[in-house]
Amino acid sequence: MGPDFDTTTFSDEYCKYGEFTGTMVGIAVTDAALHEKTADFDFFDYEADETKPVD
Repeated sequence: MGPDFDTTTFSDEYCKYGEFTGTMVGIAVTDAALHEKTADFDFFDYEADETKPVD
């Protein structure tokens, strides 16, 4: 899918003075070639790895 990017600086926990960054993450699925397939998501479950530090 491409290279990994360090996005820890985008999180609200990274802010030094409690600013809100407003970073959002989403999922999109498209059938850009044939326009015949569909995707249906009922929910998205994000689980943080709280054992890793935020630098």
